[in-house]
Amino acid sequence: MESLIERLSDSARAGVFGPGRLLRVENNDDTGLGAQFASQIYFFRVVLEDEQSVKNVPVVVKVQIENIEDIAKENGEPYRQFLNEVNMYKTVLPELLSDQRSYPKMFLAEASGGTDITKDILVLEDLRERGYKIADDLFLDFDHMSLAMRRLGEFHGSSYRLKIDNPELMRVWRKTLLESKKQLDDSEKAFFDSAVARGFGKFLTAGKKYSGCRIAYEKLIGIPTEERLKVFCRAEEPFASIVHGDFNKNNILFKYDHRGKTEDVLFFDFATSIYSDPSIDLSFILYMNTSAAERDAHWEEYLSIYWAGLTSVCPYPRFSFKQFLDNFSKKAIYGYLHCAFFLPMMLFECDLKKFNLWTIEEKIEFASNHGGAEATEMVSKIVGHLLEKGYLEQFLRLNTVTDVNNASV
Repeated sequence: MESLIERLSDSARAGVFGPGRLLRVENNDDTGLGAQFASQIYFFRVVLEDEQSVKNVPVVVKVQIENIEDIAKENGEPYRQFLNEVNMYKTVLPELLSDQRSYPKMFLAEASGGTDITKDILVLEDLRERGYKIADDLFLDFDHMSLAMRRLGEFHGSSYRLKIDNPELMRVWRKTLLESKKQLDDSEKAFFDSAVARGFGKFLTAGKKYSGCRIAYEKLIGIPTEERLKVFCRAEEPFASIVHGDFNKNNILFKYDHRGKTEDVLFFDFATSIYSDPSIDLSFILYMNTSAAERDAHWEEYLSIYWAGLTSVCPYPRFSFKQFLDNFSKKAIYGYLHCAFFLPMMLFECDLKKFNLWTIEEKIEFASNHGGAEATEMVSKIVGHLLEKGYLEQFLRLNTVTDVNNASV
């Protein structure tokens, strides 16, 4: 803590937080933080003084978690993610979203790539004092979702505009943003495979009526566990863009007016941003953060709102709305792959601190039964929606050979 305060103080003296003489750096409270899974987060207030007034600059400081070296021994994943996020804030977002302010202001960003993690730091504006916060409920209502979908469309649309205006820069960024290389052990594979099977269960035992569901499940589970997500993340043109990569309500800040109505939205935590298929952002939030009733009532409307946001930034993205829907329909099941294990954990309290010490049997039991029948029904409703919309049938058209590369910008 003291070293962070000293580093912020040195940055303030160097003018990083604006003009003025540094008075002090003080701790700030962490209310409204929301769920944080892979970072050490601190809140501070930098107090500056000029000739006329005293200025308070509230900041969020993100550093590597304390046991990062143990976690990174096998695959270096945390180093890549921190480097990705720093590159997004320092290089990509200012250029990509030059005419938008859909992310927090960055004051300081440094990443060593694992050579000296004590230097890894990201300092952002703490937007809580401007009225922004993470939504309280896991399932978002129409006002929240429509605002998020519009802004997500604008975010992806900025990539399509840049691919037209400056394709060489996009090629550079594609190489700069690093994909995950995480390796799974046998127990983790068993955990994820069991989670995927959970929502399909009742359809697989229902006879010929759901034979298509069985075929889709067999194709899905037939993809090696470590490659399963990569199939959907593959950058295929003309649809590929810079994506958020972990687009759910925990990484979204909403602002509310005096009546409590949503009026603005910002995104943060770009650690998993890559050049990929925008369907991974869309399908994750649409299945993770909407109830079954919301999906039934507004699904097509959400997709239309997203498209309106996209085309407001890039009117001619080199594919039509129909082509966008066709691409999305083949990859919508990606959202289920995350929800199958995340949703029960978010809805029903659990402690995963000793997850790595569990036996394979314990991990399978957790993935299959945590949250009981209620959790099983929720993930089953996602599979039911995929079936109803024809997305399982469309998934069968998807080329799942992971070494296919059709990604020239």
